Amino acid sequence: MYKISVIVPVFNVEDTLQNAFDSILNQSIGFENLEVIFVDDKSTDKSANIIKSYSKKYNNVKSFILDENSGFAGKPRNIGIENATAPYLMFLDPDDIFLENACEILYDNISKNNLELVSGNYNINRDNKIVRNNWNILKLEDNESSQVQNVDENFNMLLTTPSVWSKIFKKDFILKENIKFLEGVPAQDLVFVSEALLKADGIKFINTPVVEYIPRQGGESVTSKKSKSVLAGFIKSYTSVLNIAKEHDENYAWLGPRNLFFWIKQFCLSDLSIKDKIDLLYMANPLFEEFIQSPKINPPQYLKEFLELISEKDFLNASKISEKLDIFYDENLIEKNIKDKKIFLLFYGLDIEIGGLAKATFNRANILKQYGYKVTLLNVNESKNFKYITQYFHEHGYLDKNIEIINLVEYYATKNDLNNKIPERIEPNGYTLETIEKNDKTKITNYYVLNDKLVKSRHEFDNYTCVKIFNHKGQIKLEKYYTKDNFNYLTKRYGSYTLNDRFTNLTIKFKDMFELHNYFITEMLFNCNEKAFLINENSGAIPNFNNINSELAYKIASIHTNPYSENHHYGSPLRDDFTILNDVKSLDYIVVLTEKLKNDLIKEFNIENIKAIPNILNMSEYERNKEYHKDNTKISIFARLSYEKNIEDAIKAFNIVCRKRSDVRLEIFGRAVAPNELIEEKRLKELVKELNLEDKVIFKGHVDNVNEEMSKSLATLFVSNFEGLGLVVLESMINKTPVISYDINYGPSDFIKDDVNGYLVEQHDTDALAQKILHLLENPDKAIEMGKIAKRDVLNQIDNETLFLKWENILKEVYITSRKDEIKINEIDPNIMNELKTLQRDKMRLYRSKEKLHKENRVLKSQINESNVKKIFKKIKRGN
Repeated sequence: MYKISVIVPVFNVEDTLQNAFDSILNQSIGFENLEVIFVDDKSTDKSANIIKSYSKKYNNVKSFILDENSGFAGKPRNIGIENATAPYLMFLDPDDIFLENACEILYDNISKNNLELVSGNYNINRDNKIVRNNWNILKLEDNESSQVQNVDENFNMLLTTPSVWSKIFKKDFILKENIKFLEGVPAQDLVFVSEALLKADGIKFINTPVVEYIPRQGGESVTSKKSKSVLAGFIKSYTSVLNIAKEHDENYAWLGPRNLFFWIKQFCLSDLSIKDKIDLLYMANPLFEEFIQSPKINPPQYLKEFLELISEKDFLNASKISEKLDIFYDENLIEKNIKDKKIFLLFYGLDIEIGGLAKATFNRANILKQYGYKVTLLNVNESKNFKYITQYFHEHGYLDKNIEIINLVEYYATKNDLNNKIPERIEPNGYTLETIEKNDKTKITNYYVLNDKLVKSRHEFDNYTCVKIFNHKGQIKLEKYYTKDNFNYLTKRYGSYTLNDRFTNLTIKFKDMFELHNYFITEMLFNCNEKAFLINENSGAIPNFNNINSELAYKIASIHTNPYSENHHYGSPLRDDFTILNDVKSLDYIVVLTEKLKNDLIKEFNIENIKAIPNILNMSEYERNKEYHKDNTKISIFARLSYEKNIEDAIKAFNIVCRKRSDVRLEIFGRAVAPNELIEEKRLKELVKELNLEDKVIFKGHVDNVNEEMSKSLATLFVSNFEGLGLVVLESMINKTPVISYDINYGPSDFIKDDVNGYLVEQHDTDALAQKILHLLENPDKAIEMGKIAKRDVLNQIDNETLFLKWENILKEVYITSRKDEIKINEIDPNIMNELKTLQRDKMRLYRSKEKLHKENRVLKSQINESNVKKIFKKIKRGN
């Protein structure tokens, strides 16, 4: 008795058939436990001879050859079911392969749990690059599973890819429910799987690949053909799914028409005549009615006019407009058009002591550049040695050497520079001359102090100079920026700015930095040949691009932090310094880091164009890292020294730890550069002194070897008052170091599984925080094991190619949505229009009458018990 019947439909696959058969032959369950049924759909190559040779060589292989080609895989699969003798059914396409343990995994799960349907996942092999199919819809980690009695418990199972070849079915269930593949139409596997899922009693999905799906090379697959007959076949299949779903539960009516997304794409890309398109829209109209009315289906804006015309039964103009919608579906053309445009990443904050936001920005810039996009970083910092900083980022691998950083003050210095001649400097009398060099190689060569009061300083950069004048309180009252030949091109006086252009004699005054930033950004956009993408890498009020003209750029807000104040959750006021959401209508798209924040912003602002995408990591950093020995007495925290990072709680918790362990230390890695950071550093050091922890809590400052320090730590702490999704959490986990984190809104719980790969502690509970630290200090082996799991979990969730594709899809969506206004319908004679509409209405009435008759026929058939009919015929026969 065989355990599984494996059914393989065959048509002109002589080149791939052997690989498919070998994958069945080498199954870990044992080939002898499998019945293999090949059904050839009248191939014109050597496929039929190949499967005949298999059936002659192996007793458990059957081969069937059809007399004529049926056109699609439905009939061969049905013949396979009719001839199957095993209690379970599996299917394999002859150009794909089973992974070695596919049958064993699926069989064990369906037989031991007494289920009727079990599905595995699959890998996609595209040009020998293998990627796991994304199952985010079920939110399953690698090898995790979800089991339900029926789909009503989790309707998301209906939204997974309807791949019949990654599943196993109980044969008695298939026969009892009379589930068959539609014959002579495409998408019959969609119908089969949808009906099976709706009717199955006991379903399980396992996020383990069981099949390697290999997209067909050298031509279109059947489902990607755009002929009238194929598109008509799709309509029949989708209509069948609609009827099956409605019979099961009216709430699932969306299941059939949702597939029109794919159909519309094929329809728009086809070369069909207007007449053929009108015929297809007649046929598809009942589906479109469900599609348009369903609250679960949200079509993109660029389809709005097309769908409105269909709802009005204006199939002529709907057909005409579809010919202009191809721009939205021609992937090659869309990609080319986007890659011809510039992508500006707009940000503030540029220091050698690089923080998480800058890292995240650089990582995204790098991957966009890697895939051929034109990326430039726009920065609006003042008074820094940008040329040296940029060179530092390039040389240390933070940023691709071909990515340019354009800084506001440096740009206008270069624009106004004449000959780079450095003027002589005359020192005024009565001042003390000092010389300072900052770590970014900025030379403060004239630093004047009078009577212990700072009066004036001169900062020399690579291609400009800044002179700062201070008032009696030591506050900056005036900043003047000069080119190297001493032209004053920019002046800042108490927050207002004046910009001078030496070549046009133009002087422009700005009331604040926001006006200056907008002017700079607008000039960058005017320098482009066409509309550019502008992505604001925002963590506060600076920079802001709400007022940038939308005609010049597609505006995408990338939000890296929690925008709420007070309790930092939905319902709280927005933070005062967070202005990017003040006018969401001016934005083309919003990207956040977590699903929870996305959902809260949707509730708050009723936003449609929003997506959650975690930050991209620089994977090369971790791949080349060597293994470091864990220091079982070292706990670390990685954060700049600012109030929102709440390092005070970490110190207080560590004070509790030190009462029980005298051999441990807390090392704090993070910069203190900005004025607020310097104030916080002083406050924290005073707290450490007050608690007598100077030899236990050590301020290490900024370090470049972050990965090494993380890897050596037994654990890291994350205790921020609020965050978006701290990049440092992911970095620690990927360095095999578990994170003990406050369970704050938006971030940590997306990756940290409490007591599995780290710990989640109630916010501000320093006692609980201390107990978790102590537990890992007393159990270092557990910390090491947690770290291994943490790295695996992050790598499973952060796949840079997948994250890039999400970003690319946003660029495409923004671009094609903006093109919707270009779609216009050509005017036609109104008399002809009226005649056509009359013909349309008559044809629609006939079509609906036909559909009604078909439905009545189906109902009558379902009321007749087939077995009783057979008994009646037998009696009649005996009587004769």
